[in-house]
Amino acid sequence: MAITAIWDIKDSLKRVINYAANKEKTEIEDDDLMNSIQYISHDVKTEDKQYVTGINCSLKTAYDEMTATKRNFGKESGILAFHAVQAFMPGEITPEKAHEIGIELANKLWGNRFEVIVATHTDKKHIHSHFVINSVSFVDGKRYYDNKKTYYEFQKTSDQLCLEYGLSVITPKGKKEPYALWYAKKNGKPTNRSVIAQDVEIALESSLTMNDFIKNLSDLGYQVKQGKHMSIKPSWAKTYYRLYKLDQDKYSDENLKERILNNNFISLKSFAPARCDYHPEIKKRKLKGFKALYFKYLYLFGVIPKDKPRRRPHASLKNEWQYLDEISREATFIGRYSIETIDDLNRKIDELKSQIHQKSKQRSALYYKKKHCLEADQALKIDQDRRILNEQIKELRKELKTCVNIKERSAPMQKKVDAIEKEEAKKGERKNVR
Repeated sequence: MAITAIWDIKDSLKRVINYAANKEKTEIEDDDLMNSIQYISHDVKTEDKQYVTGINCSLKTAYDEMTATKRNFGKESGILAFHAVQAFMPGEITPEKAHEIGIELANKLWGNRFEVIVATHTDKKHIHSHFVINSVSFVDGKRYYDNKKTYYEFQKTSDQLCLEYGLSVITPKGKKEPYALWYAKKNGKPTNRSVIAQDVEIALESSLTMNDFIKNLSDLGYQVKQGKHMSIKPSWAKTYYRLYKLDQDKYSDENLKERILNNNFISLKSFAPARCDYHPEIKKRKLKGFKALYFKYLYLFGVIPKDKPRRRPHASLKNEWQYLDEISREATFIGRYSIETIDDLNRKIDELKSQIHQKSKQRSALYYKKKHCLEADQALKIDQDRRILNEQIKELRKELKTCVNIKERSAPMQKKVDAIEKEEAKKGERKNVR
């Protein structure tokens, strides 16, 4: 299997044709190439290492022919062509064979409708073929579209040809991670998958049988689905997660069974949340409003109190890990400015907007002042004052954004806290009945 790639050309069709047919890379002679149809039908290799072939066009006139096709159908603007590559493992193929595969690939994919240049480069350790495909069909004037479906056909056809020629498989590096997931891992922040994996580890530690494992996952707030592969769904998610996709080495079906069988003892870890000691002799001021809400939320997260055994976050909060830093900053902001009610919050928002407006006016005044300033020292002083104002406005806007976040987050946060408290109250009633 060869690695493949394709991208569009918008700047210069002539440039990419010249690059593909570079003599130093292809070892091509100056004479014209044989007709591509005759070349393929007779399955004849060209002599003197001529590894450039035109399909539905001649190399010497490829640019003119492709341009004429666009002009004939009135489609000279937009994407000019597509540039594709098929690369092989170093040392596993000869240039002749690579070029033969490239021509066959181009004919199967594009040969019935488009002009194509196939050029096999030999200047690298890995022999690779370039394809320049006209973006407009000479048959019906329709454009070629590069999308997931056409790329899948490109890779699939390439794989089939490589297998037919008995070539080994080159595995691509893999699908790129979403930016948010990559960024979270890079900065050591938890992700949905890492939180789920942590719970799976806890459930595994105290499981002697697969039924124990499923029950432990249920106690942690997961729905379990057993099919070809075991999948679990957290209470906060819309879809199921296949365990083996979290970590193939740890959570494949075979590895799960092996780890459960190797458990010779039941972990003493409790699935119940840790309880904090109560000291009636210490009287604390009762929190109200936003303060009470945020501190309760952080308590349910297990973040506070810091000097007590940490409780496990409630199942419905686990997808909030990625926002924990923001929530902590908002809680600090609420405490710093003693914001308890929605009126306090609205007053703070109006205050911040007023300060931003006032400082923006001062900054504009400095801008016009500098415009008419003739002295260099005075101009430098004005620039310094503007930089100070810029920093102040920046901080004020951050605080304003924090206020807006508190306003938007508080309602759904209150609903979650109420639901958790209601659930815990029901559990308490059931214990009392027993």
